[in-house]
Amino acid sequence: MKHSARARATGGSRRSRTAGSLQSARRLERQGLRNLSYVENQNIIIEYRWAEGRYDRFPFLVNDLIQRQVDVIVTAGTPGTIAAKQATRTIPIVMAVSADAVGAGLVDSLARPGANVTGLTTMVQELEGKRVELLKTIVPKLSRIAVLKNPANPVMAIVFNEARIAAKALRVTLEPVDIRAVDEFEYRFAAISKARPGAILVLADRFLLAERERIVMFAARQRLPAMYPYREFVTLGGLMSYSPNYAEAFRRSAS
Repeated sequence: MKHSARARATGGSRRSRTAGSLQSARRLERQGLRNLSYVENQNIIIEYRWAEGRYDRFPFLVNDLIQRQVDVIVTAGTPGTIAAKQATRTIPIVMAVSADAVGAGLVDSLARPGANVTGLTTMVQELEGKRVELLKTIVPKLSRIAVLKNPANPVMAIVFNEARIAAKALRVTLEPVDIRAVDEFEYRFAAISKARPGAILVLADRFLLAERERIVMFAARQRLPAMYPYREFVTLGGLMSYSPNYAEAFRRSAS
């Protein structure tokens, strides 16, 4: 019987929110597997693991899956994929979602991934310029944007640099706000309130996705227009998002 395993950044006290945000993606992924004649609990077993938004948990979760002798590890997000690649060079790793797979060192190239990693990459850094542009369109006099990012995510430097290039062309200043833990939100939000930027830009990150409710509520309280990297922010009342179809990526990951 085949065994497949997934390690995803969500869970714990936030599991209902983040795991819930992936329900449609998981459903499409299982649909993709069924199209290939793999039916969960019939001829394939799926072991789910959630990192609770804490990237330091990935090595433990991946090692647990390796000990269970899974046949495939499917990951969502660059940090989880990096942890899996560092832990094993023999078990196949499929990226359902990753940002810049080449820039993050996950694959040698898109045409020839090499090693034991394959899958899909969203090239999310190429979208940041458009996100800044859209914010400037709806707020023509915009001059400063507070950028929420998680420095624990190795892709943040690449993504933020792309946003900065676009902002420079639009004569907009980006003010980075690093948040890597739940207990940092309160004083980071206080700093944003004091600085009074014209808008908020949230960079794509699974930890920030897990905390989307508090981010959307803060933007609403401060009456700040905000651009988000996932549609889940908008379903909670956020202003707008511009992103790939992540659910479709999960469906395609099956093949």
